[in-house]
Amino acid sequence: MERNGGFHSIVIVCILILALAGSAGAQYGGGSGRPDDPYLIYTPEQMNAIGADPNDWDKHFQLRADIDLAQYTGAAFNLIGMPGMVTRIHGGGTAETPTAFAGSFDGNGHTIANFTYRCEELAYIGLFARVDDPNAEIRNVRLSNPDIDAGTGTNVGALVGYLRDGTITSCHVEGGTLLGADNVGGLIGYNDQGAIINCDAGSNVSGERNIGVLVGRQNRGAVANCRAAGSAAGENSVGGLIGSNAGTVTNCYALGTVNGDRDTGGLLGKTDGGTVTCCYAAGPVAGTSASDTGGLIGWNWGSSVLACFWDV
Repeated sequence: MERNGGFHSIVIVCILILALAGSAGAQYGGGSGRPDDPYLIYTPEQMNAIGADPNDWDKHFQLRADIDLAQYTGAAFNLIGMPGMVTRIHGGGTAETPTAFAGSFDGNGHTIANFTYRCEELAYIGLFARVDDPNAEIRNVRLSNPDIDAGTGTNVGALVGYLRDGTITSCHVEGGTLLGADNVGGLIGYNDQGAIINCDAGSNVSGERNIGVLVGRQNRGAVANCRAAGSAAGENSVGGLIGSNAGTVTNCYALGTVNGDRDTGGLLGKTDGGTVTCCYAAGPVAGTSASDTGGLIGWNWGSSVLACFWDV
């Protein structure tokens, strides 16, 4: 009897060990989170689970089905990467540095529909609130009909609020509306030093400063082979592709409607250094200030512009 009881004890212990070993990824549809065995996402609940566990923000994920996030209203969805409170300074915003996504997410060509978010006085708002790692990557994701109202919030984008570092490749935003204060973009709110390649956006984007259909503001980053065809409206630095740019823009175009007060352009609202090469804009532009409104660039401050044009 003692030997039999000991056997049962061993079996129970083994079962407990196996259960604990598998619990970390139980909220997903499979995988271990490694590059060669990513966590698999099939449902809205599994997508929402990513943002609930910061321990997984350096792991690897793959979307395996189209999903609809309509069930998450208000601020119910768990943003991937932690947003922070806004401190208003001369119309801009700063925030405490939050934990960021540093892994990879492969959309696998699938669509994430009806991402909705409502908030006030927050920085870093997007499906991925903040991405920050040289090896971080988001690719092959389609967003359909995002609806974000960030109020006076800053760094607002349908896919990524703040791209501190990392690569965004072949991602697309179809329709939807985005509203915030500063650094608001249909795809990315603020790109600091990341790379955005072969992406497009078609949302209606509005706010106060640094407003763009694709990217609200770009610092040292690079945008290449990208397109925008929505609308941008704001007060200062409003562009059909990027609101304010100090980085590299190559082989891009914008076709949407742009309306602003100052620094308003069909492609870029304002430049502050950087280079713009082989780009064009072909949408209507209306600015209150005639001296800094342009079909291609509203106000160019030291940027090199080569082989670019505006065609309406």
